[in-house]
Amino acid sequence: MGLDQPVMTQYVDFIADTVQLNFGTSIIDKSSIAAVIALRLPRTIEIIVVGTILALLIAIPAGTAAGLRAGGKFDIAASAVNALLTSVPGFVLGTLFIYFLAQLLGWLPAGGYVPLASDPLQHLQMLILPALTVGLHLATIVFRMTRASVLEMRGHDWVRTAVAKGLRRKQVVRRHILYTPSVRSSRSSACSSAFSSAQQSSSSSSTTGPD
Repeated sequence: MGLDQPVMTQYVDFIADTVQLNFGTSIIDKSSIAAVIALRLPRTIEIIVVGTILALLIAIPAGTAAGLRAGGKFDIAASAVNALLTSVPGFVLGTLFIYFLAQLLGWLPAGGYVPLASDPLQHLQMLILPALTVGLHLATIVFRMTRASVLEMRGHDWVRTAVAKGLRRKQVVRRHILYTPSVRSSRSSACSSAFSSAQQSSSSSSTTGPD
C-alpha cells in the first residue's frame, strides 16, 4: 500500500492511480474496487434520479399551496411534517421504512436487486424504499425554497395591485406569482440543490437500497 513512503509520494501515487481508474482491491474480499463501483454506480444513479423526481412531485405543489395559504391549516400541517422530516437523518428514516413497510407489514422487500429486464415489477418494488427515503429527505429542501419564494412574491406591489383591480385569484396566482422569473429561478435552484443533496443522501439510504 506504500504507507512507508512520504506523504507527498503517497498522494502523487494516489492521484496517478485515480486518473487510471486503479482504485486497488477491497481489504474485505480482495475484489477490484473499480469493478464494484462500475457495478453499483448505475443503481445509485437510478435511486438518485427517481428520488429527485419524487421530491419535486411532492414538494413543489405542497410548497406552493403552503405559501399561498400561509398560516392556514395546510401550511401549519405541511410545515410541521417538513420540520419533522428535516430533523430525522436519512439512515434513520430508511431503517424505519424497512421495519414498518418491509418487516412489519410486508408490503415491500427490505433489500436486494433484480435487473429491470429480468422482472420490471420486482425491480420497481425494490426501488421504492431507497428512492422514497432519498426523495422525502430532498423534499424538505425543495418545500422550504418553494414556500419562501411564493411568500415573497405575494408581498410585492404588483400582486396587491392585481388583487385590487379585481382579478380572479387563479389569474393572480398563475400570472403574477407562480410564473414570475424569481419563482422559476428558485425552483431551478431547488432542483439543483435537490439533485446535489441526493448524491450525498443516497449513501445514507444504502441499507434500504439494492445490494
